[in-house]
Amino acid sequence: MITVQIETYSECVDDLKRLHHEHHNETNGANFFALNPDYATYTRLAESGVLNMVSVRNGLVLVGYLLFIIITDLHHQIKTAIEDIYFLQKQYRGAWVGVKMFRAFISKAKQLGAKIIRVSAPIAADNAAIFKRLGLLPSEINYSMGV
Repeated sequence: MITVQIETYSECVDDLKRLHHEHHNETNGANFFALNPDYATYTRLAESGVLNMVSVRNGLVLVGYLLFIIITDLHHQIKTAIEDIYFLQKQYRGAWVGVKMFRAFISKAKQLGAKIIRVSAPIAADNAAIFKRLGLLPSEINYSMGV
């Protein structure tokens, strides 16, 4: 049975490490650098209440995740939820699982007092249809370069 829920980073970190490897293998070449999460910083952010997590599980097995932070936006001084990273194994994409994952993120962000929600998507993974279905609108384009 597929479930989507809020879990703590500390209870999922070992499962996340396994999925980060799979995430890297899928996106390798699409980024300038290999996926190399700073687990110590993630732990500190989680312990301070800044980092939050949505998990997707098939039974007890983690098959997807969305990590996000809650901060006060420096430009507007408004509590803001910013998606940090998300991944869902290919076989679980479709059937609304990804939409449910993002709905859980939005719901938790609102519960934590966020007034702005920001998400991003790699150019290669066009998630515009999902984001629009959730009521998210394009607001900016980010550009990157490795130096």
